[in-house]
Amino acid sequence: MIFFITAGGTGGHIFPGLALYQELLRRGHEVFFVGARADYGKFEYLERLGNRFVGFPVQQLYRKKIYRNIKSLCCLLVSVRKARSLIQAMRPDLCIGFGGYASAPLLIACRRSRTPYCVAEQNAWPGRANRHFAKKAAALFLNFREALDLFSARARKRALITGNPVRPSFGGVSQAEAMKRMGIDGSKFVLGITGGSQGARELNNALLTIVRRQKKITVLWSCGRNNYEELERDISGMKDVHLFPFVDDMAAFLSASALVISRAGATSLSELAACKTPSILVPYPYAADDHQRRNARAWEEAGAAVVVTEGLDFSDRLEEVLDGLINNRAALLEMRKAASRLYDPLTLCRMADIAEEIAREAHTPKLPQTEDAHD
Repeated sequence: MIFFITAGGTGGHIFPGLALYQELLRRGHEVFFVGARADYGKFEYLERLGNRFVGFPVQQLYRKKIYRNIKSLCCLLVSVRKARSLIQAMRPDLCIGFGGYASAPLLIACRRSRTPYCVAEQNAWPGRANRHFAKKAAALFLNFREALDLFSARARKRALITGNPVRPSFGGVSQAEAMKRMGIDGSKFVLGITGGSQGARELNNALLTIVRRQKKITVLWSCGRNNYEELERDISGMKDVHLFPFVDDMAAFLSASALVISRAGATSLSELAACKTPSILVPYPYAADDHQRRNARAWEEAGAAVVVTEGLDFSDRLEEVLDGLINNRAALLEMRKAASRLYDPLTLCRMADIAEEIAREAHTPKLPQTEDAHD
């Protein structure tokens, strides 16, 4: 069978899509990843797909800077035409959208061509695009049960609480092996810092002051490509701080860390859970519909994380929480257990099974109904 996976914009949308892409490919299907042409150069994983990646000139739509949307709308129209041509040429059995603006052209083309598609929502508060496309989706995959009531009644009938798929490498690395792969000896407490696939400038700036005062820990710091050169100068001479513009082996990064400070994107949380890693979550305050704060609170309520919001005295409050956890191994152990309970290792296989079933049903000829002879 032929499957199209579509996602884009951030790693939070792209990486779950890549996980399902790899699983369907492993099962012997023809699979293509459809997204934004601009993402191809930003994410090395997409570059590795070669001609199995199809990029459209789609661009982000802005909620506030409306004047910038003229070009974006033109790009969207062009991208939808290209998506329809792609569907006509390759006749996919099913398309699965993982969100982000880059998924819109293909899903619009699916609706117009009556090609079956599914929608996967990673966040506790679904985005507007996913709420729209879910109305006519063959299935709606949800990560958070809290998101269910925010979809239409029609979408809820096809909703499945599957969890958020992560790549198989997550959770499959021992701490000792992870430390070896990250180039550290593990003699000190290991703190991981990550701002997501794009980095987080404000978070990085606040953490710089804290890290300078922490003398008894090893720091693994994924800061983002845009912030790397500046931070590299700032940490010069700090031998226990290992700085990375981007971490290719994120499974080892998380497994090597005793505690991680992170944003609260849904995919980051799923990867933390798969690696059973406790976390301090700092939600991105400008995320659409404040979905990161909602994600973070759900994780905190489950006991897997502590939430520290940006704002007044942010650096001081963050350092206080960090110090408290570094010196409380019992609390970290309980958080580790809680994180493990939030991970379902069958999520990826379950989603692939459902995708195969929907694709088969879509192409199974339906027998004509016959009237009863006595009617």
